[in-house]
Amino acid sequence: MMTYHRWPFMPTNTQTPEQQQQWWQDCFVSTPEVTRFVQAEASAVLVGGAGSGKSTAVAALYDQLDEPALLIPYPPHHWPGGSRPWIPGGSHLSQILAAAATEVTRQLSERPELFTAVTKLDTRQEFLNWLVEQHLGRRALVRLYQRLRKLTPSLSFPEPSIDLYTTTAGEADTWNLLDELIDLIQTLGYPRTLLILDLNEAEADVQLDDLGKLLGWLDLFEYPEFAVRAAIPTKVAKQLNILQSENGRLPVIRLQNNEAAITQVVGRHLQVATDGVCHSLEEVAGTAVLQRAQSEIEKLYGAQTVAGWLQWAETLLMLSAQQVPVDNPETVAYHFYQRHIPLRLETVRSGAWRGPKFIPLNQQPYELLKKLFDLRGQPNPELLQEIAGSPANLNTLVSRLREEIEPLNGQYIYLHNRRDRGYWLENFLL
Repeated sequence: MMTYHRWPFMPTNTQTPEQQQQWWQDCFVSTPEVTRFVQAEASAVLVGGAGSGKSTAVAALYDQLDEPALLIPYPPHHWPGGSRPWIPGGSHLSQILAAAATEVTRQLSERPELFTAVTKLDTRQEFLNWLVEQHLGRRALVRLYQRLRKLTPSLSFPEPSIDLYTTTAGEADTWNLLDELIDLIQTLGYPRTLLILDLNEAEADVQLDDLGKLLGWLDLFEYPEFAVRAAIPTKVAKQLNILQSENGRLPVIRLQNNEAAITQVVGRHLQVATDGVCHSLEEVAGTAVLQRAQSEIEKLYGAQTVAGWLQWAETLLMLSAQQVPVDNPETVAYHFYQRHIPLRLETVRSGAWRGPKFIPLNQQPYELLKKLFDLRGQPNPELLQEIAGSPANLNTLVSRLREEIEPLNGQYIYLHNRRDRGYWLENFLL
């Protein structure tokens, strides 16, 4: 029996500080493309397929940037067309200012001594008050001052901020706002500001219009101390013609996985996970299983990817630790999908995501799947039959849905049933 640690295969933000340090030291393999992305002098777009390591490159920004910079995450759900914009109805600039206000507030809350430099210029403190109050709310500003008063008890609460900028649309307003924002951030000890974008395939598809507007916003890329670092899928980059528009303003870095790099990354993870006992996948599984892994990764990701091989590696270690034979490709493939490839419902168009792969669905199968998601894994035969009209129609509809969403013939990863319970979903994300 082979024991192993699962944490090397988990996202770094779920690891302990000690595990993170070891992961960057022993598991991470930097490529020239990732180094260019991390150390770029200005804005840069990293383009790659699903599972190619884009998010790892973004994480490397936080871990390996060799100069002080304030990193401002800008997730797509906070964009103008996202599900939770900071400022409903606001432009990209409004949302970015709100994201910046969040990071500035965090910096001052964690290091209140920095506020002394802010107060040395009345207009700077005035801008801080306006930035926080207008974009996070009056109560957020009051809470910030409550924290600051722990260091400076005599600090008085600010009066409601005046309306410094009535619009964020004009070119002059854009430059003035960025001027004041960068001045404030530099006062906190950060010569540069990086706006961080990291989009997966589902997010990029939904936010295509917003992404195009952001990357086409010339003013944003002309400010020397403010840069955008974006990691986006290759498919979306092609749709936006980003690959054809590479220039000094927005350099494009193409991230590609080759076999040697994948083998090195997987080998490092295996060594750390098994305390040096295992160094390669060939020590864990035979040729037939590894050939099946190659086939399934190709079908799922469209190419051989580091993420796919790491998922197979973790699956093989898990089965070995549980003393489950790993010589049957069907068995290992089943556990691979069950363990690492959840099903997600697409709400903007009729379809679902099986891991990184979008599956378009006709209206009836989609409505059935939507209801199964609404039931959150609980069977409800009566309700499902109401949708289908009869038990026979329901069985037919389920068969059609399974043909689309299930990856393995005769084995059910997502849509299960039992005669005394009916149908229900497993291995899904809401």
